[in-house]
Amino acid sequence: MPLALVLIATFALAGCTAAGPTDEGDAPSDPGSTDAPDAVSTPLAVALEQMPVDDGERGSLGFSDVHRAAQLGVYESGASPFSSAGLFGFGSLGPYFLLLEGILPDDALENARASSGGVAPDGVVRFDGVADPGASLAEVAGDRSELAGGTLIVRRDDYEIDFNESDFPAQVLANLNVIWFDDSTIITGTARANVERWVTPGAQTAASAFPGLAACLGDAIGATIVSADAARTSGDIGIGVAAGESAGESEATAIQTLCVRSDDPARAVDRITATIANGADPLRGLPWPELLGDAEVDDAGDGWVRVRSDDARPNALVSVLQQGGLGALLD
Repeated sequence: MPLALVLIATFALAGCTAAGPTDEGDAPSDPGSTDAPDAVSTPLAVALEQMPVDDGERGSLGFSDVHRAAQLGVYESGASPFSSAGLFGFGSLGPYFLLLEGILPDDALENARASSGGVAPDGVVRFDGVADPGASLAEVAGDRSELAGGTLIVRRDDYEIDFNESDFPAQVLANLNVIWFDDSTIITGTARANVERWVTPGAQTAASAFPGLAACLGDAIGATIVSADAARTSGDIGIGVAAGESAGESEATAIQTLCVRSDDPARAVDRITATIANGADPLRGLPWPELLGDAEVDDAGDGWVRVRSDDARPNALVSVLQQGGLGALLD
């Protein structure tokens, strides 16, 4: 099996904290379960503790519980209401992952989790629970050194691209310039300093920079966090996709959640509720209820206002974010 496929095939879920990359966390619930574990026990909450955030950083952070996404058919052919949840955490490696779809061996997505961050070209992707990464990376060329109980491989200069790539498909470009691994985790990136920062994130993590966001988003299968500047909104946002099960239905439904940070949550709840009832997406002219279904708006605590729907169009919130229309909904 080519090395790149071995890496993808060996991703496995292992909850880790910023203090110890290989510490185990609580296992996620089944994808069709309606039980909502405490925020501190969700895979998303654990992932937020691993992601370093600088005070002036702008851009986005992503998380994907690949195992549960696979159980929901995200990576199978055809559209899925959970498709965005399956790709959030791959960041700039998303196209590479899609390239390998259908080539991966059976059970390649078993128990996987991924998280990502950085502003291009400074991308970093973290894979947790990798089985024997040392064996998988044994033949990869590069300068090796020890770092934080693991091994750092510097394969090329920062941001350099080699279209004659021999160890991995050329489509990964610079995303695997630097690789760090220990017994169960692999962190890759375009530049050495960024990878090292993810290996030892310090005290300022996404969990501390966005307190209460994990509770607002709940037991999300996939989530993205975007700064106010990047989202073109008045407050930082988080978008999550979780799985619920409607009464009388055997298939899980996608619960889409949008959380926005506000200085005045009570006023923001009233404003957003009125906008959804009476307004329309300015980019497409579609009434918000047509896009978001029967959305509920509430104060989620810690300065977060939550918009949640279980009958919105598939990936509706992500689509609005990508098209720059969230400001019209939230502000």
